[in-house]
Amino acid sequence: MRHPVEAVLLAALALVPRETLGEASTDEGVALFERAEFDEAEAAFERVLADGRASVDDLARVHLYLAALRMMEDDEGRAASHAAAAAALAPGQTAPPGSPQRLGELLAEAASELPPSGMTLALEAPDCARPGETLSVRGSVAGAPRGL
Repeated sequence: MRHPVEAVLLAALALVPRETLGEASTDEGVALFERAEFDEAEAAFERVLADGRASVDDLARVHLYLAALRMMEDDEGRAASHAAAAAALAPGQTAPPGSPQRLGELLAEAASELPPSGMTLALEAPDCARPGETLSVRGSVAGAPRGL
């Protein structure tokens, strides 16, 4: 068990907005993108991905904007990967305003390659388990694009 002071400190840190701790938010990245501060926007989006606490909706937006940035860099391969992730996480995505037209086509292509049921997760576990017992399970994801 953690020391009570340590637990209080961790609880207090959880209440501090992410931006205060030097972490990026999706909204910050979008604002930077809209101001054409593309290097800073990219860094903000990469921090959101690295953080690991973003919601599915935020991850979809991050991948969408990273796809737009990659298209602006003429890196269609990486743009397609981000477009596929955005489409898988939140079907129906549309390209951000000011994005190259080709990004809309990549999103449509990615959406057409998803299975009709979307992404699915299957877990296999033993039939019986005892309370407190550590289990080994196998999981598989269907319909997820590479890299997601």
